[in-house]
Amino acid sequence: MADGSEAYNIDAFPNADFSARELPRPSFSRTQDVRGLVKHVRTVAWSCDGKKAATGGEYKEIQVWDESLDSKTTTPLPSASKPSPHNHHVSSIAWSPVDPNILVSADKTFSVGSVIAVWDVTSPSAPIATFKTPGDVINLAWHPSGQHFAAVYPVKSRDLVDFFRLSFSESGEPKWEKREDITLGGLSHGIGSEEINSLRFINSGQLVCAVSNDGSVSAWVYPVESVRVDLVEEQVEPEPEQEREQEREQEQEQEHEQEQEQEQEQEQEQEQEQEQEEKEAEVVTEEKEDEVVTEEKEDELATEEKEDEVIAEEKEDEVATEENEEKEDREDKEEDQNEENKQDVEDGPATPELPAIETPTERPLGDVKPAENNGDVEMTETENADAKANEESKGEEAPETNKPEFQDVEMVDAAQSNTQPSSVQPSRQSSPPPPTKTSPKPRAQPLKRYRHDVCYAASLLSLAYDPRGRYFVVGGQDALLSLFDTKEWICEKSFDVCTAAIRHTAFSYDGEFVAIGGDDLFIAIVSVYTGQTVAKIPIPAAVNALSWNPNKNSLAYCHQGKGGVPLWHIVHQE
Repeated sequence: MADGSEAYNIDAFPNADFSARELPRPSFSRTQDVRGLVKHVRTVAWSCDGKKAATGGEYKEIQVWDESLDSKTTTPLPSASKPSPHNHHVSSIAWSPVDPNILVSADKTFSVGSVIAVWDVTSPSAPIATFKTPGDVINLAWHPSGQHFAAVYPVKSRDLVDFFRLSFSESGEPKWEKREDITLGGLSHGIGSEEINSLRFINSGQLVCAVSNDGSVSAWVYPVESVRVDLVEEQVEPEPEQEREQEREQEQEQEHEQEQEQEQEQEQEQEQEQEQEEKEAEVVTEEKEDEVVTEEKEDELATEEKEDEVIAEEKEDEVATEENEEKEDREDKEEDQNEENKQDVEDGPATPELPAIETPTERPLGDVKPAENNGDVEMTETENADAKANEESKGEEAPETNKPEFQDVEMVDAAQSNTQPSSVQPSRQSSPPPPTKTSPKPRAQPLKRYRHDVCYAASLLSLAYDPRGRYFVVGGQDALLSLFDTKEWICEKSFDVCTAAIRHTAFSYDGEFVAIGGDDLFIAIVSVYTGQTVAKIPIPAAVNALSWNPNKNSLAYCHQGKGGVPLWHIVHQE
């Protein structure tokens, strides 16, 4: 404050100045370049004891460095004789906060998902556990207990979070496993289709926090113990207002689901009623058609019978007329003969006797033999009678054949059975057993949201927590870094240092400094208490990773520049 430029700065508090606290003004030395790598570095991290560092590079490379930072003493993971579990660039590395030998790494393949590997650096030949994810891991975060960690990866338009924990078998052997009882992101309640850009556990481990593209900071209750499917255990009691909001949201969701179910049931009932009406209409129409057909056949039979009766009557009339004519002819002939006899008696022998002319006597109809063609007439008459009988029998059988549709299957089966020879026996092979119904897998419970605040107008990209648990910082697309207290989530200070998006932030081990990196061509180190910019470290490209040593103010970082020899860098406080 020698030039008085900070006298009117609202964020400048004299009692927070280094001199007021009897501390020397901090300064950082020149950058130390760490050489010896073959592939470019994409991420770097310190172990919890500060005695080891790990770097992840392109094409599956992982190297563990000791305090000497000599490339000759590095340990590759896995060892040279073993294949790597990763498929491509190693983009994320995180050390356990309690065990300096446990390391988690994840790669980015851009096509087939990612592989998460858990390593014990004391046995580097192979990882102690591996897990596959459908998306590329963009963030790894450890629980303060060192027995849980989380991995964030995108799937389509949503981000998912998988949680992993350390369990012990009956023999007491440790085993890492994925938690199937809880989930976060995706279609779960409270996150929707938002993106999780950075995720961290708070220092107590009771909450897991994340920042999103909508400028919001969210916190969820994290259960350390296993969660039952039908009961979600709570470790932190939310505020009453938030409880009411959550209850209202749940009630609205339940009402919406019930309405949807009722609509579906009504639609199904309507469809069933329509189907029944259609079936009934079809049956009625078929019955009507059958009745019409039978009536038509009966009418045809009646008309045929009437025609036969008329023909028979005409024949009888013809026969009667013929008989009458024959009788009249006989009577006329007899009268003529009688008259002639009378004349002969009266005249005497005057007239010569003529020989009697034999008149051909007609035989009765019953003695006349039928002609050959009469046989055809009789045959046709018998055939007509048989045809009539057949038609009558068909008319009687017609109503039986015209049955509803549900009898067609039986008649077809009967016809098929009649076509088969009687010697064929039915198959005695046992029918295949019905498919066994697999029990549904228990659905993972989404984490219960504890708090959700939209505190930014721009999308948030980074999140970091103070090791002392007092503050957390967020940075985003608007190039502003905001400092919030962890109790009330009130913004206490903003840092307008950067000119481009902030993508990486990290607190020093004592909580005095915050390192800021992003799309700018420098790394800024600011003081939490005074708000001053302590140092600006120039870099040739955007930052890939920032990591403070947990025992001293030494900042390790790497960037995206690929010119020259692969390097990673360290800057120390003097």
